[in-house]
Amino acid sequence: VTLALTAGCVLWLCLVGGGDGAISKDRAQSERAFISGAMAFFVGWGWVLVLRDTFVPFGWLIDEQVESLVARGEEAQRAAPPGASSVSAMAGRFLARDGQGATLAVLLFAPAMTVLFFLVKARLLELSRRSRGLEQTYSELSLSLAD
Repeated sequence: VTLALTAGCVLWLCLVGGGDGAISKDRAQSERAFISGAMAFFVGWGWVLVLRDTFVPFGWLIDEQVESLVARGEEAQRAAPPGASSVSAMAGRFLARDGQGATLAVLLFAPAMTVLFFLVKARLLELSRRSRGLEQTYSELSLSLAD
């Protein structure tokens, strides 16, 4: 559904044009701007829902890994001599508490998605810049500014 909404919005913007953002007294142009904004709102929230739904399988994967680590920690604790403690046993005891797997999933998912979005944005900007025939790409520009 989100892909169809996105495709419809892109088609609408290609047919109507993005506009320059200026306030117009022309009713038809104002209505087109309103419809474009409304479509952007629904498409944006559609993608928020897609992102939210991708968290569930990621959370399951983290929970599986946590359960595996807890089981290995318990095995290591049983195999260790009395009084000794292994890193996997300590990690297993820490993660065995309720909610630790979910906390770990959130702490990993949010930064990973942020980095992914920034990488995609930079790549799309670079492709747009190249398609318009601009000489330097953003990565080359940032490297030259660092020197």
